[in-house]
Amino acid sequence: MIKKYVKAGLLIVTLVIPALVFGFLRFFTTNHYNIPYFHPVKNAAGQIKVERGDTVFYALPDIGGYKFRDKLTVISYFEPNCVDSCEVMHDNLDRIYGLTEGIKDLNVMLVSDTIVDASVRGWKDGWRSVKLVDGDRTSVLLWDYQDPGKTVVGDRDNRWILIDKEGRIRGYYNGASHDETDRLMAEIKILDLGEKRGLVK
Repeated sequence: MIKKYVKAGLLIVTLVIPALVFGFLRFFTTNHYNIPYFHPVKNAAGQIKVERGDTVFYALPDIGGYKFRDKLTVISYFEPNCVDSCEVMHDNLDRIYGLTEGIKDLNVMLVSDTIVDASVRGWKDGWRSVKLVDGDRTSVLLWDYQDPGKTVVGDRDNRWILIDKEGRIRGYYNGASHDETDRLMAEIKILDLGEKRGLVK
């Protein structure tokens, strides 16, 4: 008889405690997802600039009439002479564009040193394009950024950049990689959800 009570007690503990823990986490805590910011701004003395207790990060200016404010933007460089890897990138980029059905303020933008429009190979309806001025790719988009001691994410022509609604760079990705595409899609969803619910720092 005692063994039955012990077994019943263990069963109750096994079932109830996880439910209580889940309930506590669900209703009494808030999940925060940290997606990194890149390129903190420095003052004339070389110190990182802080305003109201928060680090100030570089924000992209308007490029070719495109305004980064109030929209999420994925930037991809368009190389007219690229074939195999670019086709993979365009297929992956089309997956990214598919998110616009649920995230209306998400834009996919191709930048190039030449004019890019619907006549070029691999173009998808809905993509935006901007012709770069000399030096924009390096000095404005900070395309060649590399974390100290780390490998550059993808080949220079395979890179993607994620820009948030304040124009700040939030990630670099290898557009020719399916895994990196999955990571980018997840982080876009996190940024979108975080802005709606205040979960992203």
